[in-house]
Amino acid sequence: MNSATLSFSGKLLPSTKLIASANVPNYKSSMMKIQYLGFQKHAALAISVVLNRLPSVNLSATVDILSIAIGMKATYTTSGQFAAYDAGISVTKPNCDASIILADKGDIIRALYVHYFDQVRKIAAVAEISRRFSKKENNLTVGRFMDYG
Repeated sequence: MNSATLSFSGKLLPSTKLIASANVPNYKSSMMKIQYLGFQKHAALAISVVLNRLPSVNLSATVDILSIAIGMKATYTTSGQFAAYDAGISVTKPNCDASIILADKGDIIRALYVHYFDQVRKIAAVAEISRRFSKKENNLTVGRFMDYG
């Protein structure tokens, strides 16, 4: 059986984009997505609705103020459950980056730190520590980065 894809992309409001697509005749694999990028590029919001055997709604949002960024994403299905959710916070400074991420539906927490030893960010030390609560596992990773290129 042949199929065709119909797509529409347009602006609803300033900094807003609507994307809708449908596969004909298989409309159950269709998707509609609304994206909002606003607040002078300091915030973003994306919502998508996926129509398939198990329809779902996906939501992601970020806010970036000064050197701190906070973000989250979640997927909610028609079965009445969250299929996925993650959240994180990040701080960026001239000589370092640090973040804490809660992932895999809250099962994993991860802290990352990068320290730059030069102004052009070509030499750095990196550390990551993570904890998987369901398996009671901890991981520590350390390393260095040097770009001679």
